[in-house]
Amino acid sequence: MKQGFTSIEGLVQDVDKYRDLKRDYIADVRATEMEYIGADVFKLHIPDQDVSYTVNNNALTQMAAWSKTPMSYVNHMRSNKKGNLIADNFNEWFSKPIHDHTRRMYRGMKTVNDSGNWRSFHSNRFKRVDHEHVLDGVMPELESLADEYGGIKVASLGLTDDKMYIKVLFPETEAKAIGDVVQFGLSIGNSEIGKGLAYISPLVYVLRCLNGMVLPDLGVKTRHVGSAILEDGHISYGDDTVESDQKTVMLKLRDTIKSVCSHENRNKILNKINESSDSGKVSNPMKAVEKTAKLFNFTEKELQDTTLSFVKRGDYSKWGMVNAVTAIANTHDNYDRASNLESLGGRILTMGKSQWQEIAMAA
Repeated sequence: MKQGFTSIEGLVQDVDKYRDLKRDYIADVRATEMEYIGADVFKLHIPDQDVSYTVNNNALTQMAAWSKTPMSYVNHMRSNKKGNLIADNFNEWFSKPIHDHTRRMYRGMKTVNDSGNWRSFHSNRFKRVDHEHVLDGVMPELESLADEYGGIKVASLGLTDDKMYIKVLFPETEAKAIGDVVQFGLSIGNSEIGKGLAYISPLVYVLRCLNGMVLPDLGVKTRHVGSAILEDGHISYGDDTVESDQKTVMLKLRDTIKSVCSHENRNKILNKINESSDSGKVSNPMKAVEKTAKLFNFTEKELQDTTLSFVKRGDYSKWGMVNAVTAIANTHDNYDRASNLESLGGRILTMGKSQWQEIAMAA
């Protein structure tokens, strides 16, 4: 599996470092203004609240989705250095919105010299589940599970602009499946900026090839949706609010972890693995990988690497395809995409018979 932090302490330190730099605001889009300041950099001003931050790509993409402005059009203008035209487009939609959802949450991050960055753009019903809440919720449960399962091993940890990842294994849960020895664990992830739901999913680690696959279909996800925030301005989270948020997240994570780690869930996964070797062999390895790549939007390089991995292994079953996909995650240069590929491996494992047959019979 692709590696990020070398220890949980390092991850916690980085999460804590950003805890006090976050700034959330509620404002009506009609009270905002976008400005192009050159070099493909945009600023969004909320004059009534005296705040002005630069806009990152994620926030710009979310603003485009809200205003129904195709991102392909925005990128076309950016590549042709039409920044002022982009700002004019957004300002037109901000001043004359096409729907009633005008009050939004702007998630920002303070930077040096009292400047900042808008990192996401949401409904005013967006419920924050920040990384520190997840850590505060899962750490006690992981320690409890370590006692129950005879230890715990960190497989991989990551903190990117988009998400936080915690991937752990319970070495005592080793089992044999299709001639391989696997260990079970958990993949825990969260996005503070709307790039996915907070989730806890089973993790399966194949000791022979050191591949890890995540099974999102057998996990639990939590939506970032709560009650609408009715007051405009900077959101100041009081100690009681923070404590309440942490307690809610902790209870939900505790129950979720127990469910995902259950003996019943592990048996279900083992059955899926064993069934994957008898699900029908691929008739044309190259075409099968092409079909898989098209289904999951692989890049050209990912297609080439998966083809090489699949043919090299010579296992043309569903299990072979799972391992071919998760193998390229180990060396991928992007942690977010590597983690996504691990989940795609799990989705291949749990896909229905008819969908797998479309891949296996591709010609």
